[in-house]
Amino acid sequence: MFTFSSRGLMLQVLKMFTTIYRWKWFFNMMPISKEVNKYQNYINEFSDSLLSDTETYLNVKASNQVNDFEEDKKISSLLNYLPKAKDANAPLSREELRDETTTFMIAVSMFAVFRGNRYQHSHHGFCTNSPKLVSAHTGTRNIGSNPSGSCHPYFTLILFSRKKVYDEIMEVIGPIKDVENADLPKLKYTEMVIKEALRYFTPVGYVFKRADADMTLGSTFIPSGSNFMISLVSIHHNPKYWPDPMTFNPERFHSDNVIKPYTFVPFSAGSRACPGDRFAMMFVKTILATVIRKYEVFTDYKSLQDIELSYDFASSARNGYKIRLRHRNN
Repeated sequence: MFTFSSRGLMLQVLKMFTTIYRWKWFFNMMPISKEVNKYQNYINEFSDSLLSDTETYLNVKASNQVNDFEEDKKISSLLNYLPKAKDANAPLSREELRDETTTFMIAVSMFAVFRGNRYQHSHHGFCTNSPKLVSAHTGTRNIGSNPSGSCHPYFTLILFSRKKVYDEIMEVIGPIKDVENADLPKLKYTEMVIKEALRYFTPVGYVFKRADADMTLGSTFIPSGSNFMISLVSIHHNPKYWPDPMTFNPERFHSDNVIKPYTFVPFSAGSRACPGDRFAMMFVKTILATVIRKYEVFTDYKSLQDIELSYDFASSARNGYKIRLRHRNN
């Protein structure tokens, strides 16, 4: 699903930034339209199937008059709440429900830290068509050669702050205990490093907005109904908000420092911001706490500037991520 939808996203971005494709009649005559429609139909069918399965589950539950609050807490998901969602007190249409489901799928795909079947290993190491660590590998293993992954902030924070991150994780969790939800808020420095990685290497470089009223930004007038793009990378690298922005400095996010509103927006901001920011932080902390206790991290990078990024829908390293893991002996 990840590979398939990533290709579809790339095509959508190409369509979005190619001016002549804005004319629907012209776009429909181009060969690319067939591939775009193929991916769009696949994603729509997949989203529809998820919605249908969810509705069937909820209907069966309602007909059986099941009302187990504790069980609901264990298995509840965003999809379970979608059919009940309303917009201006009116239920969402089927198309709107499908669009929201697709948004969830895309968001989840961008949280997959290890991606691509080329890293799957049947006996040991990482099974990386899933974000789950399955076992340890006794040698040194390259994990960063897939340029389609969106894992550069996590690699960065391990590489350039790995000693302090490791020390904190060992102090809070210890060498063998499973990671628990109660442990995650205690990883203060780890969270600072994750946030600085998200600032330095913004996963999604830009977002699109539509003005719902006339407005003036600086000396530029933007009429109501206009579509415009906001560069999150430019915000995160602006020296007006971030002194010495090209220096990797997790202390920026120390609790003693005040971050100006709307200057740190890796998940966008406002009413249409990504709702998964807290999940993302929990996810990355859990992955880090699992990996870094078992593996030492090595790289040929001398500095962050050695990592060249490219942006389509999400950022990725042009030449892959030159990261190696070696199993710890402790």
